Amino acid sequence: QGREYVDALRRAAAGLKDGSPTAAGDAARAAADYAELLSHHILKENNILYPMAMSSLPNEAWTELAAAFARVEAERMGPVKRVAYEALVARLEAVYPSTTQAEAWRGCGV
Repeated sequence: QGREYVDALRRAAAGLKDGSPTAAGDAARAAADYAELLSHHILKENNILYPMAMSSLPNEAWTELAAAFARVEAERMGPVKRVAYEALVARLEAVYPSTTQAEAWRGCGV
């Protein structure tokens, strides 16, 4: 379904270029439908799938995951980029307050 909305957006964009009188409305509908689809998808992840995954992993697995994430981060990103990303997260959290789920992930050391 998401691909259909993206295709509709592409068609609408082409219509806008060609001067189609219905293209703006078509684009608005496709964008709204896609946004609704993504909102439902994200809600399902945040409220069902992530909590289920988090509760199914034992503490030892969380410890191993945190160590693996830290190793990959150090190898691929390094401390300078980490500081930049942390600053970005702080700015975004000021605008979009953290959810309980994000707080839970942060508490896992990831």
